Amino acid sequence: KWCSPDKAADFVGKAALQRLVAEGAPRRSVVGLQFSADEGDDAGLGPLWKPWKVQAADSGDAIGFVTSVCFSPAVGAHLAIATIDVESSADGTAVTVETTGLGPRSAVVRKLPFLPRKA
Repeated sequence: KWCSPDKAADFVGKAALQRLVAEGAPRRSVVGLQFSADEGDDAGLGPLWKPWKVQAADSGDAIGFVTSVCFSPAVGAHLAIATIDVESSADGTAVTVETTGLGPRSAVVRKLPFLPRKA
């Protein structure tokens, strides 16, 4: 955690973060998403002009948004960076992303970075 309100050290915005946590503000996490390759043409999964809505696959509840997306030759799939509710941020969680132009697409939450670090 870069700016945890629980840190002993003082930093700019600490009081504001502590207030948000005390008020029960929604907590979100930055995660990776890996899109399913089984849903046809991915040509429209390009640069975003506005964030895409992320929904829980089981309930359809809005849980966050995608900020960037691109194809990864190393992984062999389209990958995205998203900010979603902490409760839905476990690795492997199924989500639905409402894309611009391609409609809803299935994806799964992946921990960042997408590739394992080399020792």
